[in-house]
Amino acid sequence: MQAKKLTLQRLMKEEASLEREPIPNAMVTRKDLLNFHFCLHDLEGPYAGGYYHGLLELHQNYPFAAPKLIFYTPTGRFDVNLPVCTSFTNYHQ
Repeated sequence: MQAKKLTLQRLMKEEASLEREPIPNAMVTRKDLLNFHFCLHDLEGPYAGGYYHGLLELHQNYPFAAPKLIFYTPTGRFDVNLPVCTSFTNYHQ
């Protein structure tokens, strides 16, 4: 998959921002150019005490196309190994 120049520029800018200000309670690892594994941890409320592993898969036209979001760890809210249906994902284009 060939990412567009604008997509690459945007990703470089966002990664630099994340290095300066990491997301609290999250670890993010790049799987390849457009795919990122993440783990959410030390959350409050009903998710306290858990670790939630997922994948954020960006489209080659990012940021103009919505990403796919998948959780691999049961959360009680989202189905495991299936795309998450929210207003900011590619589930409903």
